Amino acid sequence: MGQNTDERLKRAIAALDELSALAHETGFGQSALFLDMARLQLQLDVNGITDDEFSQFCDAVENRKFVCGAGERPLASRARARRTGDLHVMGRAWREPQDRTPQRGRARAGR
Repeated sequence: MGQNTDERLKRAIAALDELSALAHETGFGQSALFLDMARLQLQLDVNGITDDEFSQFCDAVENRKFVCGAGERPLASRARARRTGDLHVMGRAWREPQDRTPQRGRARAGR
């Protein structure tokens, strides 16, 4: 493929990203899924990944046999990065809009 074609295909992939996001936002889940599949297929074609290579990759991920490039340790066994705890310090503020005052002191049922 020529450079012009590659650039146009990359723009098409970006357009599919935007359309997929719009479909998700508006509640068209099945349409968003089809747009995501079209995007994936375009990416496979642009990068020259064959169906067999993609199938082997999916099998490796599914069976957790996917390993790092240089090591023998599977990716799934890596330690995950811990959160910094910034949201914990903020308390409930991150969960409630700033302009809404939280309700306090509601009467319990039966009192």
